[in-house]
Amino acid sequence: MTLYYLLFLYIPMFFFPLCKDGALKFFKLILVFLYSFYILFHLNSGPDHVIYQWAYEQDTFTLFEPLYLLLMYLANSFGFEYFGFLIFLKFINIILFSVFLFNSDKYTVLFFLCFYIPISFITFELNLLRQSLAIHFSLLFYTTFRKGCIKLSIFFVILAILSHISSLLLLLLYIWKVNKVFLLFFVVIVVSIALPLLTSKFFDYYHLGGFELRSGVFVIQLAVLLILPFILYKFSGDYTALFLYFFICLLSFAPVMVRLYPLALVLVMPFVYLRFKDKYLIYILLVASFSLCTLKIGLLISADQSAIKEGVYEKGYQ
Repeated sequence: MTLYYLLFLYIPMFFFPLCKDGALKFFKLILVFLYSFYILFHLNSGPDHVIYQWAYEQDTFTLFEPLYLLLMYLANSFGFEYFGFLIFLKFINIILFSVFLFNSDKYTVLFFLCFYIPISFITFELNLLRQSLAIHFSLLFYTTFRKGCIKLSIFFVILAILSHISSLLLLLLYIWKVNKVFLLFFVVIVVSIALPLLTSKFFDYYHLGGFELRSGVFVIQLAVLLILPFILYKFSGDYTALFLYFFICLLSFAPVMVRLYPLALVLVMPFVYLRFKDKYLIYILLVASFSLCTLKIGLLISADQSAIKEGVYEKGYQ
């Protein structure tokens, strides 16, 4: 039931539209504190930690995620047990999240968090260590890309890719910023090298049922993701990013593909602007997000209980 603590993150977020300067920094600081408390309190929550702990203790590695591998080796060299490694990794995420938060416009932050928290926060922050690291570097990519610091943003994209290969999607934004031919050549080469891993992952998830289409409440979720952002925000400058956002949303009908959704948010974030002068309308998004988050937590707890009862895994997110 402690998963419901996640809803406390919305307390400072509800103050964001009302605040300026010092007061805004204060509530951002509270958000960082609540965020840190939540992920450290649920340090090893989620079924994948059995595999992550085995890999850490066996000193195995993943060829295409060398940054995660490097951090694992560093933690091992310091003599950290698996829990120590998790604390080490989570503090990196906390620092990266804080840098993003204090260097971003409050309405863009709300745009990201209001969709990220109910859709992906629990799985990314608690269970998916490599993808979580990648999305936090992707947030720093956003802050530098938006400011026009192209070289620095490329650096953060590389760190994101070295954390998890799915971050290759972010390279598509550079087609309009750097030499198109060189970038396309680079993407083709990288994807070709990674193709065996991508193919292997596809078949692994296929046999685990990761591509079985979902229905019911997920139709409501999809409708919110496709409609609500465009009611309250407008997007200018990159229709390719919008196309990718729609495409990834549609892919989320397959359970495993929803893991790409945070990257879809990062893809459109550099082009998002609040549509209305009346900033209080942002509360529509906050209330919708809060409601979706409550529903998501209830569904996740129910799914955990069923999976544990059926012997699929021993420990879920609780």
